[in-house]
Amino acid sequence: MVTNCIYAADIMPLLERNAYKEIRPLLTAERQKKADRFIFEKDRLLCAAAGLLLDTALNENAVENRRICVGENGKPYLDGNAELQFNISHSKHLAVCAVSDRCVGIDAEVLQHFEDGLIDYICCKSESDYIKSQSEPDTRDILCTKLWTVKESTMKYFGTGLTLAPKEITIDMSGSEIKAACSRFDLSALSFTVIRHNNYFVTVCSGYKEFSDKLRFITLPHGI
Repeated sequence: MVTNCIYAADIMPLLERNAYKEIRPLLTAERQKKADRFIFEKDRLLCAAAGLLLDTALNENAVENRRICVGENGKPYLDGNAELQFNISHSKHLAVCAVSDRCVGIDAEVLQHFEDGLIDYICCKSESDYIKSQSEPDTRDILCTKLWTVKESTMKYFGTGLTLAPKEITIDMSGSEIKAACSRFDLSALSFTVIRHNNYFVTVCSGYKEFSDKLRFITLPHGI
C-alpha cells in the first residue's frame, strides 16, 4: 500500500485556461456536486483537484469500494476500509491529500499576514506573547501561519472543525519538536510533520513521528 504519502497539485495551470468544465467529467458525482456549489473558478478547481488527488491515491492502492462516508463531526472516510485513511486540504493554488494506514489530519495554508486581533483569537496567551515578542513582522507571520496549520491539522485529525476552538489547542514550537496539548483530547501520542513549500505551510497530524516530509506533486488532470 502507498501510505504515509502526501499528494499535491498546483492548480495555477488549470486556472490559467479556465479548465473546470474540462476536468469536471473526471470527478465523481459527489465531487461534481460539491465543486459546482462554488461560485469562483479557483474554488471549483481546488475542490476538483483535491478529489482527483484522492482518486490517484485510491488507484495506486487498488481500492475498489470508493464510497465516501462522513463521520459524526463531518470527517470523510472510506466505507468499510479502515486500513486506508485520508484527509484533504487546499489553500490559494495548492491542493493536498494525505493518505495513511492510521488516522490522519492535514492542513495547508499560504503564508499570510496576521493582525494582533487574529493572533489573539487563535492563540492562547503564551503563544500570543511568544509571537508578539518577535521583532520582525515576517517572522511573526511565519510563526502564525505555521501554528495555524498545526492547530487546524489537529482539528481535522479528530474531525471537529471549529467546534474545537483554536485556543483549546496549545502549541509549543520553541523546541526542535512541536508539542501540543488539549483539554478535550489526549494529544500525547500525536506528532506533527511541517513542510514548507515556497509560500505554503503544510502540516500533517498523525501517530507517526516520521510521516513523509515530501509533497508528491501530481500533474492534473490525468488523461487530458
